[in-house]
Amino acid sequence: MDKLKKALSILLDENRDIKERLNFLFPRKENNYIVGLGRAVVTPILLVVYPKKYGAWNSRSEEGLKKLNLFPSFPRGASFTDKYIKINSVLNDTAERYSISLWQVDGIFGEITGYSPFEIKMPEEEIFQKEAEEYGIENIYNFGMEKHLEDFLISNWQRTSFGKDYKLIYEEGDLVSQQYPTDIGYIDILAINKKTGDYLVVELKKGKSSDSVIGQITRYVAWIKENLAKTKKVKGIIIVFESDEKIKYSLKSLSDIDLYVYKVKFKMEKEKIK
Repeated sequence: MDKLKKALSILLDENRDIKERLNFLFPRKENNYIVGLGRAVVTPILLVVYPKKYGAWNSRSEEGLKKLNLFPSFPRGASFTDKYIKINSVLNDTAERYSISLWQVDGIFGEITGYSPFEIKMPEEEIFQKEAEEYGIENIYNFGMEKHLEDFLISNWQRTSFGKDYKLIYEEGDLVSQQYPTDIGYIDILAINKKTGDYLVVELKKGKSSDSVIGQITRYVAWIKENLAKTKKVKGIIIVFESDEKIKYSLKSLSDIDLYVYKVKFKMEKEKIK
């Protein structure tokens, strides 16, 4: 807690140059670095405290800038500090050009990328139904169970059978392993082997048809091989609530993809009230 308080006090100290402050907190190899205090946390804090000076750099604003061809280029090995200062300059230029606030810039990027802060909340059933229609989900019950399982795996990664050999991925201090973005969709979980650097692609069936999830994970494995892995190996894992013959036969010829079945156990005990 003391370390966090010190980090925040330095981050918000306008008597220091922003470069000095960010260089103190980053990169990760420094003792000052705090896991979880990445760009998606640090820069929104700056926006809240100094809304006329600093913009938010997160996956939403980055995607929005790229869609508008405004995302700056960086030399290889550029530091977090150098990247943010350049991005913040673009955010401020955009706000000034259109006479809007940095808060509004962030909201506009939300609209552009489909994550608007002003979106009207739909009932949970409608959200599930919408996702079912979009992704060909056959079993909404399993979809709900496996969406929670995805969050559980991330939160308890070190205690899973995968966590022994594979680690989750952080970029600029932010966890990016869950719903890892690619050009062809979002991987449920992407991890890296601690020793070899090989990749692990984890996909939960989430109520989809067997053909759909097989096609999905083979595309993701191929994308990682072509864009990230280079000489490293890529292994795929499908996690399902219930296995079936279709998925088993589909995987017989795919040696680099394994199938896992998860079990949910409930236990009830009578409570003594007298």
